[in-house]
Amino acid sequence: ETKHTNTNDTLNAMKAPGQTIWLLLAISYTANCFTWNPLFLLNNPSLRKKSIEKLVRRVEKRGETSDCAFPSVPEEEFVATPMTLVKNFRKASGLEHIYRCASTDLLGDLFDDEDGNGNISALIPPSSLLSPSVLEEKTVQGTGEITTTKKFSFESNSPEMKLLYDVGLILDLRSQSERDELKAKKWMVNAPGGKFVTKNFERNNSGSDNYEQGRTKEEKQRIVYRIDVLSPQRLFDYMSKSWLSSAPQRTKYMFNVAFNSQGLHEMRMDILNEKGLKGLYEAIIETSNAELFACLTAIVEYLESTQNDTGNRSKGGVVVHCVQGKDRTGLVIMLCQSILGVSDDIIISDYHVSEKLLNRNGSAAATMAASSARKGGSVPKGKLSREIFSGSPAEAMAFTLKLIRGKYGSINNYLDSIGFDKGWRDRFISVSKSAVKSKNTNVQ
Repeated sequence: ETKHTNTNDTLNAMKAPGQTIWLLLAISYTANCFTWNPLFLLNNPSLRKKSIEKLVRRVEKRGETSDCAFPSVPEEEFVATPMTLVKNFRKASGLEHIYRCASTDLLGDLFDDEDGNGNISALIPPSSLLSPSVLEEKTVQGTGEITTTKKFSFESNSPEMKLLYDVGLILDLRSQSERDELKAKKWMVNAPGGKFVTKNFERNNSGSDNYEQGRTKEEKQRIVYRIDVLSPQRLFDYMSKSWLSSAPQRTKYMFNVAFNSQGLHEMRMDILNEKGLKGLYEAIIETSNAELFACLTAIVEYLESTQNDTGNRSKGGVVVHCVQGKDRTGLVIMLCQSILGVSDDIIISDYHVSEKLLNRNGSAAATMAASSARKGGSVPKGKLSREIFSGSPAEAMAFTLKLIRGKYGSINNYLDSIGFDKGWRDRFISVSKSAVKSKNTNVQ
């Protein structure tokens, strides 16, 4: 995706008046495009150094370094640029100190691995390419040797800045196979705001399923809590029990389970395409009770632990993310918003924003593809349709809210069923009210 989108993003950015530096970036990128690196030349230290130094000299010579500055934006708005590594990042509507985004793994590209043996040496933020305002050359007295010291600066309101320096708890809702572990480890271990410690949620394991249990003092500062919210096995078990609508379909499914693994896979994909995002969310709500409970309790415990005696929270926050930051993340955020009484319209709108931030045409495409699946149209048989699952159409979240209320009577009744009872909800409401009060006090 990076290979096909970075050039277009850069060319679009060049259209902004006064941003002449984008032309230089495009030239630099084109001249070295054979590397196909999302941060231009980060994988090649020697070429990277030459390109950055050459770019800075051009910019300083033209006297246009100041043109690179971002305009000021209101608090809690995050600057996204063509170089943004963390997509779909934003504060969750109606929630304080809780943010949502897509995968954070690409932050690992900000750190050098000069010798290939995992020895991390340097942090190179993406804004260094947007505003490389300082590149100092110093002559060592007596030897005439010239050494170069690079200094880089973040935009204070960038997603990268928030994650690297400020956030204290990250809920990673992905499965192990969805992570780039090498990149994830690079940035989490070397984050300039403090090292992140990882913790894994495991079902039916008293030593792992409690966020607070066994945490050291260091872990109370910054932690990545990994909770696999979408289990394929639970999904397919739910499919076999709830989505097989006729006796012949159930018979065929059981035959494939026993004798035809390829046929079983193709049948499962066809059923998923037919159910679409609505079915996917239904399955998560019905099969991931323990995981959703772990997410909600971790948020409460973290916010309580970082609140001082006066109710203020000077730094820190919670980030919830999965791969795209819309499906699993969207459900956890929806439950948080519902607890605080955020209206359905705001919940649905906040979910739907992902469609724009991820540059997806998901609403129309998903509706069309799902319709084609029902009519035996163009959706490929036996293969998962990316068009159906790529967007965040408003109707998918509206359906999920209606589904929960239809089966359980209310969102609170559903939360009771997974263990996040009134006591937990009152704690969540209390710590959230304190956060709002603290924000208003700081503004005054």
